[in-house]
Formats: sequence, C-alpha cells, structure tokens
Amino acid sequence: MSTKTRFALMLAAAATSLAACGGSDNDPDSVFVPGSSVVGGIWTGTVDSGGVAEQIYGIVSEEGAFTFISDANVLYTGEITGAELFAGSFTSVAGLGFEFCAGVTSLDGQILSGRADKGESLSGDTVLADACGAGTIRSTFSLTFNSLYERDSSFGAVAGMYTDTATGALVEVFPTGAIFSQDAGGCVMGGSIAPIEPRFNAYTISLEYSCVGDPRDGLVFDGLATLDPSDGVSTLIAGATGSAGGLVLVLERN
Repeated sequence: MSTKTRFALMLAAAATSLAACGGSDNDPDSVFVPGSSVVGGIWTGTVDSGGVAEQIYGIVSEEGAFTFISDANVLYTGEITGAELFAGSFTSVAGLGFEFCAGVTSLDGQILSGRADKGESLSGDTVLADACGAGTIRSTFSLTFNSLYERDSSFGAVAGMYTDTATGALVEVFPTGAIFSQDAGGCVMGGSIAPIEPRFNAYTISLEYSCVGDPRDGLVFDGLATLDPSDGVSTLIAGATGSAGGLVLVLERN
C-alpha cells in the first residue's frame, strides 16, 4: 500500500471522529480537559512550501513532543515549547527506504514557531535549513484540533489483534503493552506501546525488527501513536523514526 493510500485512511478516520465528536472546546459535545496544555492534541491540516502543500496528521503530547506524518512520505519529529505563542525544533525524516538526497535520510536543526488556539488550531512558519544543497526552505502550516485527543488512553483500550493495512500482517498488542507481529516472509516485529497520560489519547511506541537476511533486521523505531475508535472500527495510527528512516503504521482492529 502506498504512502498516499495509508494517509488517506488516516485522514478518513480523523474526519469521521471530528464529525462524531466535535472538533473543539467551543462545541457543546466537546469538553476540553481542565489543566491540559495548549499545544497537546491530534492535529490535521497542511504545510505549504511555495504553493506545494503536504497533508499532515500530527500527534503532540502534553509535554510538547510531536510526530507529524506527511503524505509526502516524510515524518517531522521534535518538541514544541511555549503556550499560545510557541517555538520548537524538529528533524525531517524520510520514509524507510527513501532518501532526501544520496545517503541522507534525515535533516536536523529545523525550526518552527507560531500561535496556538487551545482546542482549535495551530498555525505558523517553519524554516528548513540547507537541505541537500537546495538552500533554506520556508513553509507555513495550518492545523486543526481533533477532539479524538480528549478520549482516555490505557493498556486495556489499545490491547487487541490488528491487521496492518500496508502488509496484511497480523499485529497483536497485549494487555501489558507488548507488541508482536510476524509477516509472511518471517520478519518479526516486536516492541511496546504505553499511554503517556491516561486523560489523553496519545501513546509512546517503540518497535524493533528481527529479520535474518533482510535490510530491516535490527532496525529500531520510536515515536507516538493514537487510537481512533470511530465508525465502529478501531484504528491504531503510529509514526516512528529511527536511524534508517521513518515508519508509519495504520493498524485496523480485527
């Protein structure tokens, strides 16, 4: 399954949850949790670079750690500090098996800044430092809050058997948070997932591959995940990065 197709599934899930739950604390069906951060949330929208737009699905923890998944087969991972006015730094990571240019899978030292409207929107600018000789690239972003974030998280909520929409492999998440999967080629994926804060629908996730004779053997990925229970089918969405590139998982519960 292509990156575009997987991203379409993610956006479809996000749209369904917005319609079902309401998108902000101005909606009478959406009660934003007191004491929560301004930037924490599930965010969807666009990043625009000179008229070229990328669709974004983002997860930001209460502490400001974030993973943004782009339909351009790039993950942006970093940390935001501040409140209504925020700034941060991030790394651009190419999807596993891809490069920005010869031998380059990540671009460090990127910066972003902007304004947050709690439970509503994130908007601002990014500056991408010299990327493979292309010079500085400036972009703008505009993201909308998804009240899916306001659902509780727990080991019990995320436990279950899933199907990887990209490979068809079965993925089991145990009540302890342990993860196990083995695809048709014998490649084993193991790891763990854990709630960050029980009041919010965001998880940390770590994955490691064991595939003798396969380029994925020994690769380790760390990132963020969320569970979308909309439309009667729970979907676990995760973005994680490692030294070899980025990984996006869209897992549908069986």
